[in-house]
Amino acid sequence: MKDSRNQKGIDLFVKHQPKLAPHISSYTNTDIVSQLKDKLTPDQFQQFGNTCFGSFLQTKRFDVQHQLFRCFMARQLNGTPNNVFAVYVNGTELHFTLREFALVTGLKCVGKDEDFEFSETPPNRLIATYFGSANIVKKKHLRQCFNDKAWGPDNDEDALKISLLYFIHTFIFSSEKNSATIPRLDFDLVESGRYSEYHWGIKAFELLINSISKKMDALKKYYRIAGMPLAMQSESATWSPEYSIGEPPEISQHFLI
Repeated sequence: MKDSRNQKGIDLFVKHQPKLAPHISSYTNTDIVSQLKDKLTPDQFQQFGNTCFGSFLQTKRFDVQHQLFRCFMARQLNGTPNNVFAVYVNGTELHFTLREFALVTGLKCVGKDEDFEFSETPPNRLIATYFGSANIVKKKHLRQCFNDKAWGPDNDEDALKISLLYFIHTFIFSSEKNSATIPRLDFDLVESGRYSEYHWGIKAFELLINSISKKMDALKKYYRIAGMPLAMQSESATWSPEYSIGEPPEISQHFLI
């Protein structure tokens, strides 16, 4: 969303720009589609395509442009709500909110945590089968399970479920690739089939905004982007003079084919 205004009175969060460009990193798995094709059989890949995440299989491969996020963070406006990321560039105020995130990704962005409560008394079957009933499952163990195709031959059900967890935690959430942990809730959502009802978009948006909003200062040298940075990167393609205010282009021109 755009809002043009004069330079006078603009209050940027970063008062003193870093003298040296800080290092920006992320763990977004930009090879997710090719990895799914490699590890799944054609039938299993088609089953994934029939899930609520199936549209992402048509996604073009993009790398995260870290220098773009460095610019966003340096030009962030001060005094905006925590759920709005606003930047000021070339005389224009640009907003990225949950609405834009939902339009770009198609992820569900409405829902309440209390509607997804599971009893933790019985062990989760997926955890018990593939992770030895561990109390904590780290992302590196999930990655190994996926890469080793631990579900074995002729097990389409578990191939899909492990792949869903892998997709969520390497592409949607983009958490640190080794030490990050996979919540028990996510295993319960996938095992029960209720993952299709869950508000993954809210969680990914919050992770993204919390990792970049009001973080930059003149001294810090390293920043790590979480959540789904490709969504904001895609939306930023609409932040150009060729688009009139309030008239976003077709989403498919940017994030999806």
